[in-house]
Amino acid sequence: MENTFGDRLRVKLAEQKISGSKLAAKLGTNRSSISTWILNKAKPRADDLVILAQELNTSIDWLLRGNTTTIENGPNGDQVSISKQEYIDYLKFKNEQLKEENSALKENKYSIKTN
Repeated sequence: MENTFGDRLRVKLAEQKISGSKLAAKLGTNRSSISTWILNKAKPRADDLVILAQELNTSIDWLLRGNTTTIENGPNGDQVSISKQEYIDYLKFKNEQLKEENSALKENKYSIKTN
């Protein structure tokens, strides 16, 4: 179970098949920093959190608190983890898009019939 930041980091490293050394290189830090995060002895700086979330294909919210929803078909057809609020905002946005498309289709349908 992923109760701590270190637990969640360990899970994502395993899922993405990324070593601590490889992640450290991408962050411009050393392997011991990654180890201290995994062992919950320290947490990364904010700028490192952004890179961590990108590299591990997750959200900062999930790394810090474990609050996410997973969308199966992300922008690249992969799984993307986002916060529950981000998911709600996404659904509202998609709903508005669909309403606009529906209105456009109705207008087009009526203009075809009258021509």
